[in-house]
Amino acid sequence: MNDYFSKFSKAVETEVKKAEKGYKHAGESAQEIAKTAANSMSQAGDRFHSQGSADLAKERYDAVLAFKNEVEQKGESIFINFEGNDIVLVDNPIIIPGFTIASTKSPLGQKLIDKKP
Repeated sequence: MNDYFSKFSKAVETEVKKAEKGYKHAGESAQEIAKTAANSMSQAGDRFHSQGSADLAKERYDAVLAFKNEVEQKGESIFINFEGNDIVLVDNPIIIPGFTIASTKSPLGQKLIDKKP
């Protein structure tokens, strides 16, 4: 399981970097559009859209950081092998390609908690 944890930790770090990059880029774009939209009423929709994109990117970044913190705090105890499948069981899941991640609040998560040794 240690090798799986290592691969998973690297994947989490990759997601953090991607989310951070997206957040920074969206924020920069929103600021740039806000500067140009200040002089034009017709660009108000662009400004609204770019700010919405920046807000979503920030929410994603915050969710990924919270997920990373949970993984670091709980360590390998979040991994469960269920019927031959490795599953990551966390309170606030995110999607990471190549890994099955379940919420403790989901029906699958509840079933895994009941079966956990």
